[in-house]
Amino acid sequence: MWNLAMLFTAFAGSVFAGGNMPFMFMPLPTVSTSSDNVLMLNLNEASASGDRVFLDSSPSGFIATCASATCPSTIASASGNYLRFAWGQFLTLGTQVSQAFTGITVSVWTRNPDGQMFERGVWNNEDGFGLVITSGNYQFGHWFGGTGYPTYNLPLNSAVPADSAWHHVVGTMSPVGDGTTQWKIYTDGVLTASVIDKRTITASVATTTLGRRATEARYFTGDVSSLGIWNRALNATEVQNLYQSQNIILTY
Repeated sequence: MWNLAMLFTAFAGSVFAGGNMPFMFMPLPTVSTSSDNVLMLNLNEASASGDRVFLDSSPSGFIATCASATCPSTIASASGNYLRFAWGQFLTLGTQVSQAFTGITVSVWTRNPDGQMFERGVWNNEDGFGLVITSGNYQFGHWFGGTGYPTYNLPLNSAVPADSAWHHVVGTMSPVGDGTTQWKIYTDGVLTASVIDKRTITASVATTTLGRRATEARYFTGDVSSLGIWNRALNATEVQNLYQSQNIILTY
């Protein structure tokens, strides 16, 4: 059965066959009715000055906010708006996303990313996990070590594509038994990294941020058009379906 992304792909194939027009993929807004989807920020609100609010289209109905001086810029495109983060700009959800995570999925559409994109909890605590970009790699997971603790396998690394196109990045964590967990990164619907870790994420009340670390002035730069969180690990088919369902081809 054809979906919207496939129709646009077929259309683009016929239009661009002559090589006259460049194009790029852009994500479509998503409205989720799945109870395990605890956050879906489409970030397509109209541009505005001052303090801002961004709505969650998941069943949770959360909101993300930014103070005037730290709000990222809204950029208009033919398929809707997206956010462009400069150093020092970020959104916060406070402690709204405080679930007992039996698994994790974090889904982001991004372009030209660098730095501390997303964090829930504190990256180096038992309740923390994050998605960052450093040294040309997406990193998903946690740093947790120090006195009395072993050194763990994470963060998990996957190379950032060397272009200026939009890309869909998904990180998942699922328990595999005996106190261990499996962490994965998917890029544009394809599994690009996987590792078994030695511990699980504990339930807690914790701050969630987009564009910086929760407790430090370490920031993100680049474009983001959506952020989704699930309280379980989506499987490979679900990740591929999510990627396909949100794609649209635009000329520029």
